[in-house]
Amino acid sequence: MKIIIYLILLCIISFAAFANDEKQQTVVSTTNKLLVVQQQYKEAEAAYYQARQSLPNTPEGNTNGQELWEQFEKKETNLFMAAVQLAKANPKSGVGFSALEWVINTVTGFALMSGPPALEIMTSQYVENPKIGKVIAVLAYYLPEESNPSHAPAVALLSAVAEKNPDRTARGQAALGLAWLAKRKFQQAEWEGKPDANELAAQAEQAFESVLTNYPDCPNLRTVGARPPTATLGGEAEPELYELQHLRIGQNAPEIEGEDLDGAAFKLSDYRGKVVLLVFWASWCGPCMAAVPHEKELVERFKGKPFAVVGVSGDSSKTTATKAVAGHQISWRTFWDGVKGPGGPIAVAWNVRGWPTIYVLDQEGVIRHKNLLGKRLDDSLEKLVSAAEKQ
Repeated sequence: MKIIIYLILLCIISFAAFANDEKQQTVVSTTNKLLVVQQQYKEAEAAYYQARQSLPNTPEGNTNGQELWEQFEKKETNLFMAAVQLAKANPKSGVGFSALEWVINTVTGFALMSGPPALEIMTSQYVENPKIGKVIAVLAYYLPEESNPSHAPAVALLSAVAEKNPDRTARGQAALGLAWLAKRKFQQAEWEGKPDANELAAQAEQAFESVLTNYPDCPNLRTVGARPPTATLGGEAEPELYELQHLRIGQNAPEIEGEDLDGAAFKLSDYRGKVVLLVFWASWCGPCMAAVPHEKELVERFKGKPFAVVGVSGDSSKTTATKAVAGHQISWRTFWDGVKGPGGPIAVAWNVRGWPTIYVLDQEGVIRHKNLLGKRLDDSLEKLVSAAEKQ
């Protein structure tokens, strides 16, 4: 009888060992599949950029470049979807989490059709995973626009993590993302001149104050972005709150004191009495440099009138900025913001997150418009300059 019992136990142990070994092999196989997908993405990306760089800057070259981009976008969409399918087939697993983390943190991954399912699976399976903080930090910073299909599931993920995740740092990343979302809603309302703009501004202020109250010392897990990340979430929230309180339309613009690219000291208030187009620009910023011809036209149009353009450079090299000024024949003065480039003290104080950032100040130094372009900018300047002339 003892022998029979022993044989039965031996069979059970052997079967369990076999099942466990089979499970381990499945995990290894799935991990390898993800690695293969990621490697294929790297190769496709490298091939695209190599082919793109070889094209001439001509209409035909631009057309070919667009075709190359469309081909690459199709490949990356398929690869991201393959990663999503791996996560779907392996719920609550480490491999599944890694697959979704890769899709979401690649940024373009959640902007494409792979975004909604990746975000939805992450919400349903991994909201309470303490490792989700890094995923949330990137998602919060690059939160998709409301018109993007990924927007709603992204907001749902942030909200769920802020409410349910046991890790305080992970909750803090989500709370910061929701505060940024509240600020974006206010900015849109402000830009459109909607009557609820002040109410939305108050809600955004409250959201950032909540971050400063509950998560100020939490490490900031964001490692990407044009502006260098601060060490803590409090460091991220403080300039956002300052912008809401001091850089809104209708408020007096804060003083800027510094040196121009020639080393001469000057202040923003030196231009009091003139309408000022304050432009945060950098030579590495394509849209910034593309706007220079229009800015030169404005200088010529308002020549002899109370108007001035003032720049703040986001270049980390003064030599590079000076060459850009000479090469584009920029005639107006530019503040040199130091070797930290987009993370320089002026840009940080004014909470510049996108380049270019444009402010229009009236002759008394009051902020009248933010980030206007084209005809809207021209018409607004025309009115403000006319009013300044009358005074």
